[in-house]
Amino acid sequence: MSNRKPVLVCATGMSPQVVTETLQELLLREPAFLPEEVHCITTGDGAPYVEDAFTGSGNHLEALYQQYAPDESPPRLVVHVFKDGDGNQIPDVVTAEDNEGFADHVMDVIRELAGDENSVIHASVSGGRKTMSVHLANAMSCLGRSHDEMSHVIVNPPFEFRSDFFFKPKEPFTFEDEKGREYSTDDADITLAPVPFVPLRESHPHVIEKLTSVDKPISYARVVNQIRSADKPVRLSITLDPYDRPTNVIECNDTRFSFKSLKHLVLYTWIAERAQVDADPVCLATDPQPTAREILNVLEKAELDSRKILASFKKRLEDAAAGKNLDSFIEASYSDFSRMRSEIQSNLVGLATLFLPVSEGRPAEMHLPIEPDNIEIHWRI
Repeated sequence: MSNRKPVLVCATGMSPQVVTETLQELLLREPAFLPEEVHCITTGDGAPYVEDAFTGSGNHLEALYQQYAPDESPPRLVVHVFKDGDGNQIPDVVTAEDNEGFADHVMDVIRELAGDENSVIHASVSGGRKTMSVHLANAMSCLGRSHDEMSHVIVNPPFEFRSDFFFKPKEPFTFEDEKGREYSTDDADITLAPVPFVPLRESHPHVIEKLTSVDKPISYARVVNQIRSADKPVRLSITLDPYDRPTNVIECNDTRFSFKSLKHLVLYTWIAERAQVDADPVCLATDPQPTAREILNVLEKAELDSRKILASFKKRLEDAAAGKNLDSFIEASYSDFSRMRSEIQSNLVGLATLFLPVSEGRPAEMHLPIEPDNIEIHWRI
């Protein structure tokens, strides 16, 4: 570890004390873990608490080092605030959309830090909402290395909930609780409990290397789906016949089914064809015109463009491909994809997660998380 750059990563909410409580125990190690940087992953509501605690005149990081590591410089503080696609801070993780976005935010922070081969990460999963710590733990399992560490800091009551207790001071002080009982910080007990994790990047190096090599954020859902696919062989075969609906077959491993809706068949074939050539995820909201052209090409290639039942679908694609009625195309397409996903789920049940198109990020980008070599499309013309 002496040859690597030590980094401390914490999920923090409105109680940033977990940072210095964790750090105190790391400084007491033999040899001491002396992080060069402390990375706090937080929300818009949590950021002011972090900054108040660790910057300016009331800097508890500096106070900790003055007492426990007086010959060392305090680490550089880096605050990663959760933001939406427009760069606006998100106050808290309170909706399913927030939860998904925060998972991606954490994944991207760990991706960057673990991408430095000379770093060693110590991740503290004690702060913030429970989901925030869960996402940090999951990100470490996906992207962490075998030499990285994870822990949970435990502080005995009544010290764990005190806003003025950041570490056990060398010179103790006393205080009274709400019932008038007096306590001394001499009685504080801080324990750093190790949280072992399985570094999946080391058992799936090719998957992780492929996902982390791109110069743009990656999503938690995509990483999980790619690892699942690697663990379980996934083979997709699509057979299309423009004249006989029963022969329009989707074969997912050993399970076969036919879409009731030809529209769903076209959409699924389109996104499978993109996966077959390893195309980047596509965003309907930002790329409606080229997307419409691609789907229209699949419709024509499958010789389904003359079917009366698809006449309105074809007209919508033609309009969008020409740059017309794009808003209605986007709205209708999201609805069609939602219904298509439901039809896949009802047919595949437990297998569905391996073959479902995935929507990630803000605005949502879609892709099918199946390896190109595992996809076959048969055009019966």
